[in-house]
Amino acid sequence: MNEASAPIMIAPEPLPAVSRSAPISVHLRKIRVEVVEGPDRGVAVELGDQPILVGRAPDCGMPLTDGSVSWLHAELTLVVGGVQVRNLGSRNGVQVGAALVEESRVAPGTCILVGRTVLSLQLSDDETEMPLAALERFGGLTGRTLTMKMVFGRLTRFAAGDQPVLIEGPPGTGKSLAARALHDLSGRASGPYVIVDCAGIPRHLMEGELFGISRGAGSGADTPKPGIFERAAGGTVVLQEIAELPTELQPKLLSVIERGQMRRSGESHARKISARVVATTDRVLARAVQAGHFRPDLYGRLTSMRVAMPALCDRKDDIPMLIDEFLDGAAALPAAWNRVLGDHDWPGNVAELRRVVERIRAQRAAELLPALDVGYGAGAQLPSLASARSAFEREYLRALLTRTGGNIRRASELAGLTRQGLYGVLARNGLRSGDSDE
Repeated sequence: MNEASAPIMIAPEPLPAVSRSAPISVHLRKIRVEVVEGPDRGVAVELGDQPILVGRAPDCGMPLTDGSVSWLHAELTLVVGGVQVRNLGSRNGVQVGAALVEESRVAPGTCILVGRTVLSLQLSDDETEMPLAALERFGGLTGRTLTMKMVFGRLTRFAAGDQPVLIEGPPGTGKSLAARALHDLSGRASGPYVIVDCAGIPRHLMEGELFGISRGAGSGADTPKPGIFERAAGGTVVLQEIAELPTELQPKLLSVIERGQMRRSGESHARKISARVVATTDRVLARAVQAGHFRPDLYGRLTSMRVAMPALCDRKDDIPMLIDEFLDGAAALPAAWNRVLGDHDWPGNVAELRRVVERIRAQRAAELLPALDVGYGAGAQLPSLASARSAFEREYLRALLTRTGGNIRRASELAGLTRQGLYGVLARNGLRSGDSDE
């Protein structure tokens, strides 16, 4: 699931069909968040289907008066099995037990420390309904875990509206695929679908690309140039890496969202706009608000409908299904390989898993990889996972060097590593390449 794209891309072809069936619901117990120590002792809120912000800002879901608490201090999100706690770049941090955390999933019954305030997270007697779609494939997304079915349900529900949607999650989790599915399921499916990489357009060109340029508006243009929002009329504009949108353009985007209008650069009159905004980010947008790089009012509009794409380590039961999909009809991997792949943390998420499986498939087809099906039976002694990984890595490296005749440049290209990275892996396994780049 490669999410990289050109700065601007019009994508007329839809991804695999998306089910239009209405989502059902799953009931989760709400969490009662109560101040048990600090100046606001006794203040309590209930955490339901929407995340809440904790901080001194008046519009936080849990506003506090503790001077040691930052304006936007932490975000709490209800998830399966507990609460996702996220530090928002606060001055004093968020502490769970004895540890300072940036992001952590905690169980009900846990206490967290923000500034000098202690918050207790307890199961409530009330429940909240979360949308759920009983599917295993949703457009280009795949998953059978409850977490992913809740993502599918949320996308299905949001597709029926026309409000902006924020899709957030770590790199490689499929945010662009979720955006495409959202468009294909909406009433705008027959309209344009335009992707804009906010991090890929030079800052001085961004306004003209998004909102257009009138004739001669400081650019010497002989003819007016319509912007992306005009060209996407009746469709969807996906703003990738929305946190990179320059602050001076954020009011213009807010005008598009709130009033359905905008001005071309150099024009004094407003134009009506009919394009839905879907924003994606792998950053924590509230941290950009805390740092003064993102407008709070725009943040509020974008987060009214929010989809959080989970990291692969939070949905490991989906890994076997994803491996089968990425093999694309090729012979199944040996059981020992599946065990190693299934236990890895995958910091690059689904995109990294896909690259690894496709590389294994290609290298196995080229007879680069040895047959490593060690066939652990029910009565066989299983090695530790670390031993299995080390054995796999050594055999792989030996086959790689044999295949390339010790040519580090060719070997690093096949392995998807830099030359320095490959040297490091070889050294870790006690292997030498002959130090040859030729």
